Amino acid sequence: ISERASTLNPKAQALLPLPLYAGLTADQQMYVFEPAPENTRKVIVSTNIAEASVTIDGIVYVVDCGFAKLRAYNPNTGIETLTAVPLSKASAVQRAGRAGRTKPGKCFRLYTQQAYESFPDATVPEIQRSNLAPVILQLKALGIDNIVRFNFLTPPPAGLVIRALELLYSLGAIDDYAKLTKPLGIRMAELAVDPMMGKVLLTAQSFDCLSEILSIAAMVSLQGSIWVQGGGDKRSAES
Repeated sequence: ISERASTLNPKAQALLPLPLYAGLTADQQMYVFEPAPENTRKVIVSTNIAEASVTIDGIVYVVDCGFAKLRAYNPNTGIETLTAVPLSKASAVQRAGRAGRTKPGKCFRLYTQQAYESFPDATVPEIQRSNLAPVILQLKALGIDNIVRFNFLTPPPAGLVIRALELLYSLGAIDDYAKLTKPLGIRMAELAVDPMMGKVLLTAQSFDCLSEILSIAAMVSLQGSIWVQGGGDKRSAES
């Protein structure tokens, strides 16, 4: 956007592009709420973090691409992916609602009415597309052993529950009766990390590699990039 703005009519209004996504620090996220300088148009490029519960003063136009990146877990492969998928009708309504909150506005949708009609009515709840091993581990730590009859607001698929129990059993966090093991299962539940990472952290000492595993755990648990870029030209630094 910055490069394209530089090729526009010199008399055109200056643009101030700003990103907004969960990986930014709290201070960086607050930049989008600051008033734009005089004769400058603020352009915010955001993930669906701004889809609901966020009101940015002065937003007049919304450009909706029609896609959202959703996290999904495949119980067959044990891999969690972040995939761009068509959004739901409910999300499209929420996105349009970001414009015109404080003054009249418009929403430009980059898809046809026919495409909109093919969208699902609502986004699949995250509990139905996530790895449930951390959730079940925490429930058992709270004393809720009967996971099958637990009153979830939205019940997860049986396949995800079975896969999570199999994973916890293979890690030694639960026993043959699906009870938390002592002390391993209880200690894994106390760590605010993925169960597999918790098992690695708790067994690293016996392999005399705790320092290295701590560094690895910190790096993979961090949102965003682990690299710090100094001053100078960005392209030359990346190369």
